[in-house]
Formats: sequence, structure tokens, C-alpha cells
Amino acid sequence: MTIKKTFVVSLASVFIFLVAIVFRSSHWKTIRSVSGQHTDDLRETLAFLESRGIRCRLLAEEAGDDSAGDFLKPFGLELQVHEEDLQDAARALSRYEHSRFTGSGIAP
Repeated sequence: MTIKKTFVVSLASVFIFLVAIVFRSSHWKTIRSVSGQHTDDLRETLAFLESRGIRCRLLAEEAGDDSAGDFLKPFGLELQVHEEDLQDAARALSRYEHSRFTGSGIAP
């Protein structure tokens, strides 16, 4: 295989990989985000949604350079739900929030 053909094949592979990432990511919608060390509530929400069979995930993002050398950098978390599960997630979260504020159990 010539260098030109190898380059074209490599370029095509990179392009297909990037397209796959864009399309895969576009099916997820951020519904909540937090920053700093206040992430427990978001993790509890994730566990609740997962227990209801809702496709969701957490994405972590570091908040830039840590010039002080601290190992506990502030960061952000995003709770994302698959777009096909958005309505189910909204209904489930409505019940979840209601139960948290009223102290009642969560209905299935």
C-alpha cells in the first residue's frame, strides 16, 4: 500500500471515529450539574434513576489548573439521561423530589 493510500485510510478512520463520538454523545442530555465537592446528591439521584431502569450517567470535568498543588481539585459533575428516557426520568424525578420534601416513600 502506498503512503498516499495509507494516509487516506488513516484519515477516513479518524473521521469515522469522530463522527461516532459526536452521534453517540448527542443522544445524552444533561439534566443536572453541580460543581465543587457537593456531589453526593447528584450521585443519589443517579442511583435512583438507575434503580428505575433509566439510562443515565455522570460525566466529570476538572476545573482547570491547580497551581496550589492541592490533590482535591474542584470539579464539576453532570447528570445525563439518554434522550429516549427523558420523559420517564422527569416523572421519576418529580416523585423523587416530592418524597424528599414530604418525607413520604417513593411510589414505584
